[in-house]
Amino acid sequence: MPFFRSLPPEAGVRHILQLNKPAGRALIQLHEALMRSDSTLTAAQHEEIAAYVSRLNACKYCYRVHAETLKAFDAPRDPRLEPIVAYASGRCTMRCSPRAFSTS
Repeated sequence: MPFFRSLPPEAGVRHILQLNKPAGRALIQLHEALMRSDSTLTAAQHEEIAAYVSRLNACKYCYRVHAETLKAFDAPRDPRLEPIVAYASGRCTMRCSPRAFSTS
């Protein structure tokens, strides 16, 4: 049974976004800005980070969505992301910060 009784039993994110259309549109715009706008990171790198953070947050839905999207990019794991995922997980030692990421 869904959390919101007004939703069908098989409700997903698209149904929830319809509950408040302006908020749903804003969330989609935020997603696009964060995940697909011009960046020094590729779309695959964004998805790898999002999957990792979603896993840390124990959000199975988000993890699965980001992991499947990452698979679609067919990109190998990028070891240069280690400083970012270490920062996200709190595993940083010494001077680990998001700025430790380098494209070189």
